[in-house]
Amino acid sequence: MLTTNGADRNTPGPYNTYKNSGLTPTPISAPSKEALAAAAKPEPGDYKFFVKCQKDGTSCFATNQKDHDANVNKAHANGIF
Repeated sequence: MLTTNGADRNTPGPYNTYKNSGLTPTPISAPSKEALAAAAKPEPGDYKFFVKCQKDGTSCFATNQKDHDANVNKAHANGIF
């Protein structure tokens, strides 16, 4: 499923990864200190999937594909993508 439109995908520029192969010329963004800390020491659990499911940036986590698909549907219903 694509979450961009044709105009976005066809816009020329060095950051358009649909038109350019390889890495962008500079980072697109930088993670926060909190994100780095969470990656270094994640919360305990056997989660295998996550998706941003709330407009405030909250993620929903799942341990299996069925639950992840439900979270993706929730994200769509909430207008996330």
